[in-house]
Amino acid sequence: MFMCSSRQNVSLTVAKVRQSLSARFVPGNIGLRAITRQNYIERQVSDFANELHNETPNVPKAIAYVDGTYSYIPKVQTLVLAAILLRV
Repeated sequence: MFMCSSRQNVSLTVAKVRQSLSARFVPGNIGLRAITRQNYIERQVSDFANELHNETPNVPKAIAYVDGTYSYIPKVQTLVLAAILLRV
């Protein structure tokens, strides 16, 4: 794999790639510091969304939708116990 002669060489290569991505790619392309507020507004907020959700459409604002459809929220053990006790 990767034209390396041993597992140790593969591990070292993967570690170097991970370090390089963390140092060079991630800060400029992923995360909150990768894009400014103004760039976000220009690129992501459509005129329609701005008119629909902004009280003052002539002053564009950042608009974000938060949807928890795929968020996993584990049950608290005390609630599970209470549910079991209430069924009796």
